[in-house]
Amino acid sequence: MGIQGRRYAIIRDVQRYEAKGERNGVDRISDKGFTLIELMITLAIMMTLGAIAISTYSGFIKKTKIVTAINEIRTIAREIDLYREDNGALPLSLDDIGKGSLRDPWGNPYQYVNFDTEPKGKWRRDRNMNPINTYYDLWSNGPDGEFQKQVSTPKSLDDIIRARDGNFIDVAAKF
Repeated sequence: MGIQGRRYAIIRDVQRYEAKGERNGVDRISDKGFTLIELMITLAIMMTLGAIAISTYSGFIKKTKIVTAINEIRTIAREIDLYREDNGALPLSLDDIGKGSLRDPWGNPYQYVNFDTEPKGKWRRDRNMNPINTYYDLWSNGPDGEFQKQVSTPKSLDDIIRARDGNFIDVAAKF
């Protein structure tokens, strides 16, 4: 069979293949790219994974800020105790120990109340209205930047508090 015969044989095979319906125009198009449905499913999966990643990241950032505030309160409390040992009295303000300008992770100043100089009305209290400390209060107002004297009220539940004279330093909701 010559070259001419081979060409006709190839053309005939292709025509038979197409005539059987094994390969039509739609199949040829789908081989060249993705269908709209495939792209939409892929996009939906990517958006779902993105939403999960963002919520996980947000939770991680929130927890990191709380841990940072706890550690800073612990450090400030140590410095207050050292000041009391050196001077025989508690500092009047956080400025006395060089921490007056320190801000919590949410950008608010740390709060300090010296019981020797402040009236009982300013002391932080538990749900039974008992003072949560003996000598001084130290806390962060938390993410909302607000507090109330009683740590069990809604505005205070997100505060990071020092209670039981330093034996508890955590979110007020856990107290």
